[in-house]
Amino acid sequence: MFDLNMLDTSRIAVQVALYKSAARLPKLLASLKAQTIHDWELHLYDNSCDPAEEARVRSCILQSGMLCQFTFGQKNLGFTAHNEMFHAHNADFVFILNDDVDLAPTYFEKCLERMESDQNCASVTGLLYREDGSLIDTAGMKYGCLGHITEWFAGVPVEKAALFVKAAHQIFGVPCVAALFRRSAIEAVSPDGVPFDPTFFMYKEDADLAVRLRRKGFTSWFEPQATGVHLRGVKETGGSVSARIRDERSRPLKLREQMYQNQWAMFIYHMSWKLGFSDLIRSLWFEELRGASLFFLGSPFAYFRAWHNIHKSWAYYQTRRKQLESMGLAHVSLREV
Repeated sequence: MFDLNMLDTSRIAVQVALYKSAARLPKLLASLKAQTIHDWELHLYDNSCDPAEEARVRSCILQSGMLCQFTFGQKNLGFTAHNEMFHAHNADFVFILNDDVDLAPTYFEKCLERMESDQNCASVTGLLYREDGSLIDTAGMKYGCLGHITEWFAGVPVEKAALFVKAAHQIFGVPCVAALFRRSAIEAVSPDGVPFDPTFFMYKEDADLAVRLRRKGFTSWFEPQATGVHLRGVKETGGSVSARIRDERSRPLKLREQMYQNQWAMFIYHMSWKLGFSDLIRSLWFEELRGASLFFLGSPFAYFRAWHNIHKSWAYYQTRRKQLESMGLAHVSLREV
């Protein structure tokens, strides 16, 4: 029930990183079983390190009747668990999926159709809604500057995005909530042959991948006919500085460090005058706002810990920057047209 070795490689490998996900898993598995195309295989990696949780997850899989490759991790790898799953198959396309998403039955079908319509396409995402359906969760990544990569219409009422979501669009990149990737494109921009920087435990991993794909000249698409619901775990309250500081402090210490550290890793990997003067100035502004004004005020201990880690990792970051350049990832303007 948990071994795919007897099967031929499917066209799509669906990868889901789990963490205390047993309660959400039945709904997720049901939405996968309902997909209109069937040439895919499922890979699950459990980060919980909890034998009781492992038993609950295995029970969910058995009850679903689905065949999958299930790995119970010996340690929490965070989002880099996807790198482990990527090594476990040779599928031409990789579908990276959060454990708190409910996909419409045609999600795989529509994403694959869009992917195949553009042979230079590296990634596709659909239109995801928040739980009650009145707000959009994401319609793909939006590039403001290297220091400020956000998501199209996140938290915006559906009617305010009606014009945008009527048609497919080329976009900067895709958030790894429910996204289809071309394997050959990932391998073309990854020094270690896996989707995500191995040091990015969580946060910014999809933004870094999106930048790498853009630097190599690949395209990414938003496909509105692929729809789903994302039960987003962390909802930013926005608003005042004090509200944003509360948001910051609500995250575990390790994740606060990772968010800041990974943003600086992206600066080291991708910063160039080719981005344009306005991009550099805007990145400096957002870094000042995020670092000195918010992160330092909200998490001073995490702030200094993050800078300690950045200092320790500096040689690694510089080496990776050179590796990306040697793979032909040109420094270019990343602004969306």
